[in-house]
Parts: sequence; structure tokens; C-alpha cells
Amino acid sequence: MEISVMATKAIEETSGVAATEPPQVIIESIQKRKDGTYVVINNGYPYHATLNETPDVYQQVLDMIKDGAEVADYAEPVMVKPSPAEAATDEYNRLRGVADFTIAPLQDAVELDEATEKEITDLKAWKQYRVLLSRVSLQPGYPNTIKWPSAPE
Repeated sequence: MEISVMATKAIEETSGVAATEPPQVIIESIQKRKDGTYVVINNGYPYHATLNETPDVYQQVLDMIKDGAEVADYAEPVMVKPSPAEAATDEYNRLRGVADFTIAPLQDAVELDEATEKEITDLKAWKQYRVLLSRVSLQPGYPNTIKWPSAPE
């Protein structure tokens, strides 16, 4: 599918309005990958230009190169492993979000005097879990060694 068709469909889907004219392709920079394809910045976004999948953009890239456009070598993004403290904080935030999301409707049911016995029991278990989560940083060896509490069933 050509980029102009893809862009037109994206505009229609996100705005709910039929696009009358496809946006102009504006290539701001070109990077060549080792496999012979190109990564370009197109209208501010990275785009992978290949002969088979995006021949119109690929040809535009070749024409720009022929006309003297600068081409940089593509550098694969480097994935940085988070520090133990960052990883622990991320996991705490994830687990805390699950707990908060689960507790909220149970707490609502209790406050409105509409909770079943099971909901009351579940609320207590989830609150106990949330307290245990809040104490994880007090464990010896934190953040390098963590024993995460188990979430209620």
C-alpha cells in the first residue's frame, strides 16, 4: 500500500473526516540500513522505506540521493537496561496500579453498603497486599533482591 493511501486512511480513522487530499511526503533525513533499505524521517516520523513494500517512497529516497541528499548510516536503537532501582520502581508501580484498580470498586461497594461478604473479604485481602507492596523497599538487599508479595486470588 502506498504511503499516501496509508496516510489518507490514518487521517480518516483518527479524525472521522474523509481526507480530500493525501498529505505531502516530506523526507527530512535519510539513513541507510545494512540490508539496503532506508529509514527516513517523513513528516516528523520515522518510516522504513523498502523497494517491495513502499516503492513510491523508496524511489523518492533514491531520487533524493541521486540529487545529492546526505545519507547517514543507520544506527540500531540501543536498549538500555534499567538499573535495579528503576526496575523495582517500575514493577512496584505496575503492581500498585493493579491493586488500586482492583480495590476501588470493592471499596465503593463497602462505602455504599452494597458489598457482599466475598467483596468485603476480597477488599481486606487486596488492602493487605497493597500494604505488603508498600514495604518491599524495606527488605534487606533491596533493590537488587526483592521478594514480591503474591496478589490475592
